[in-house]
Amino acid sequence: MDLTLLQPIAPATELKQALQDLDISHILTFADARFTAPTAAAWIERYFCCDPEEITARSAVLTDVCELCTEESLEQAIASLAAIRIENEKMGRALSKVDEVLYAWRRLQAYVHCIDIFTDVFPIRAYTSPRTQALATFFQALHEDSQLGACRAALEQMDQLLQLPDYVFLGVNVKEDGSPQELGILGDAVGASSVNALLCPRDHTAPSDSLGAEFVYNSNLYGFHFDEYIHRALEKQWKGTLGRANKLLLETPLPHLEEMLQLEEPLDFYLVGLRCMNCYTRRGYTLCRPEFHAGGGFFAKNMKYPELILHQDHVQGNDIMLHPSDAVIITGANHSGKTSYLKTLGQGYFLAQLGFFVPAESLSLTAVTGIYTLFSAGEDDSMDASRMGVEIRKLTNILNHAAASDLVLLNEPTADSDGAVNCTMALADF
Repeated sequence: MDLTLLQPIAPATELKQALQDLDISHILTFADARFTAPTAAAWIERYFCCDPEEITARSAVLTDVCELCTEESLEQAIASLAAIRIENEKMGRALSKVDEVLYAWRRLQAYVHCIDIFTDVFPIRAYTSPRTQALATFFQALHEDSQLGACRAALEQMDQLLQLPDYVFLGVNVKEDGSPQELGILGDAVGASSVNALLCPRDHTAPSDSLGAEFVYNSNLYGFHFDEYIHRALEKQWKGTLGRANKLLLETPLPHLEEMLQLEEPLDFYLVGLRCMNCYTRRGYTLCRPEFHAGGGFFAKNMKYPELILHQDHVQGNDIMLHPSDAVIITGANHSGKTSYLKTLGQGYFLAQLGFFVPAESLSLTAVTGIYTLFSAGEDDSMDASRMGVEIRKLTNILNHAAASDLVLLNEPTADSDGAVNCTMALADF
């Protein structure tokens, strides 16, 4: 079964300067606390898509996610996948039989829990996207498979076979400096309600009751002697039990484990999209699912400045009509909204080509292969060029590399000189 939620995509021709000039990363940092401005920009550049079919498929999945999931439920589903991955990685680094059994046991628990979570979050029903439909069908089949019953039975056997102690009592002879000299396991306890420990009491701020030098285990200071000794002692004490437990876990297959692990990253992509959409809907703004057409252009009805409306109320929307091959010059007084208009257009392209919804009544556009921008530049930090020199370099790069399938946004280039006429002539030739 094809479980593709995100198709591999070719990178855009140019986005780096636009990501900086258009402040699109601010939307992600506002919506998702995991992002910083640099990581948000890198994330957008990675997932920006120029293929209208793939973008439409993404927005269909996001439609299903928004209808069915809360942020919390989708986070829980992704966390269940991450738990399997983490235990799987630990198994590859296990240093003892105790580790191997414990990690395999926890992976089995995470596997069963993950299937239960996904069948709750994505039940069998009619979905907008075939991709979401396939995801729900996949987990429903796993949930009904007899192998899942075998996994549950194995977990019950493990609970009976291997009862892990809540406490391990150690006897320690220490040197005058408090470092361990001799170690010994005195016993263990399961379900003990309280332990009167001489060393390392539960409350580490309380003084030790030890009559000797106080000792607190620090693996960075003393190495991993305790860990190694306890593992060796437990392996000896549980030799037969560990062998039976390991055999049971090895004989319990986890069907389609690798396919499940491939879902974590794409589902996290849709979680970011869901969080972005929720930021707008919580503030009462209308969102639309963009439609893509061939032939060029960008046609939006009552589109609002995506970043601004996250922070301000009563923001005026605009109808935007950009026809194919148009070179549009926006004029107006200072602080009349020219830059905001350009950023609205640029951010609209970014959100739409990620597969996200946009704050507008409707939007129809042709996907662009790159976005070039030239906004007011500062002085070159290397002192090699003036502000005008920096902007001329950027403009030269745009004229040399931008294609008819790209979007070019210029915001008052060479504003400190009589550059407006020159730029207009350059655009006309371009």
